[in-house]
Amino acid sequence: MTTLATCFLLGSGVASWLPVVAVCVCILAYGAGLAPVPMVIMAEVFTFQVRARMAGASMAFSFFCSSMTVLFYTPIANQFGAYVVFYTFAAVTLFGVVYTVLWVPETKGKSLEEIQKYWKKTEPVFV
Repeated sequence: MTTLATCFLLGSGVASWLPVVAVCVCILAYGAGLAPVPMVIMAEVFTFQVRARMAGASMAFSFFCSSMTVLFYTPIANQFGAYVVFYTFAAVTLFGVVYTVLWVPETKGKSLEEIQKYWKKTEPVFV
């Protein structure tokens, strides 16, 4: 995202193939990295009784966020420039990565009961 934002910031002084490659890398990285995280975590954290409801809620929130992205892109890009939008996208993505690394628990090799026990801890959680 930062490469794409920088391409918009610099304008015509950038190689014409660089923005295309940046978009392709962003799409591939999102699809292989952050896109499946909510569904994977949801499948590991919730019991089968509530998993379907939570999948619907998760997808609804995802579509809402996508809609907001599409809705606000043009006004913000027109007002401040396209590079501001992409730097903002990059900052939000960085925040998501940091949040996932620091506060999402590792569930590999744990049973559903162990994961649920983790979430029922009585000590306060500061986020």
